[in-house]
Parts: sequence; structure tokens; C-alpha cells
Amino acid sequence: MLKLLHEVGRSVAVLHDETLLFVYRYGAGWPKPHFHPLYAPSSTRVLTLHAPRDYVHHRGLMWSFGRVAPQQRPDEWVNFWEERERERDEDGQISWPRPLPDERRGTIRHTRFETLEPGRERAIIVSDHEWRRASDEKVLLHQRQTVTAHPIADNGWSFDLQWELCAADEPMLLFARSEEENQE
Repeated sequence: MLKLLHEVGRSVAVLHDETLLFVYRYGAGWPKPHFHPLYAPSSTRVLTLHAPRDYVHHRGLMWSFGRVAPQQRPDEWVNFWEERERERDEDGQISWPRPLPDERRGTIRHTRFETLEPGRERAIIVSDHEWRRASDEKVLLHQRQTVTAHPIADNGWSFDLQWELCAADEPMLLFARSEEENQE
């Protein structure tokens, strides 16, 4: 039996019998929804990291883009991946010394659950998100996320994840990094 433990406004944990499989974190205080911890099937080993030193903006299993921009104005990009400015010292070490400016920083907000369904054969979580520019809260993208967990043989489990994105007002460009960053 797959169970859902919902801490309203914070997280949803998915358990198979009494074993924790993963936690979906969506509440205020997170710049983007994410899954952490996410456990390996048939194991107590955690597969995700949360804000490691070399990538402080990384939150477990998440989905985002380094640059989202209006198709007609690609120079007006917003960064939904990084939360802080990246610097590399003369030894090649990366640091994240200061927050991105609000006009460049994006947040992804969980807006609602459409489905929270535990069950014997599967658990389903369907949620909606808004991708917003921090400076004025303008919604650039709408996202629908569908997560399905299935128990499988030998106390294992599978995790199916589907993300759908739709532009809010105008066609958008999605890309990982700037041309300069790709040269590194």
C-alpha cells in the first residue's frame, strides 16, 4: 500500500507500507519545488543531495532552466536554475558570493494540487506551478507536474515523473546557459 503524508503548505511524503520513498517539498521558503530525500529502490540509500557546497542552488531532484526569455527579447532572460551569482577563482574553484539581482532571478511556485491519490497499486501526485520573475512576480510559464510511484517486486519501487510547460503570455525561449558560460 502506498501512503501519502501531507504537511499542508510544506510537503508530501510517499511511503510504501512504512518505508519512506521520497518527499515532495513545495512550501514557502523554497525557491523551487523539489524532491528530497529520494531513496533508491529496495534501499535506504538517499539518491539526492540538498544544496551541496559546490552547487548551493541545487535542491534534490528538481527541474529548471538557467535562462528563460521572451522569444522576441532574448536579452530579458530570467535564471530559474541558480539563485546566486557564480564566480570562479584563479584556481578554477566555483563560489556563489551574492544573490542574483531580482530582475534576473526566477522562482517556481507550487500553486495547487489537482490530485493527491494514495493506493495499493500506485500513488499519484499532480500539481501546478508558476515560473515567476522575482522583480515583479510576472508569471512567465505554467507547469503541470505528474508523479506516479509504483511498488515493484522485491520491495522495490518505480518513480515516473512528467513535466509539462506552457508559456503564460508570449512564446518563450528555454536554454541552459549563456554562450559565454558554454565556453567554460
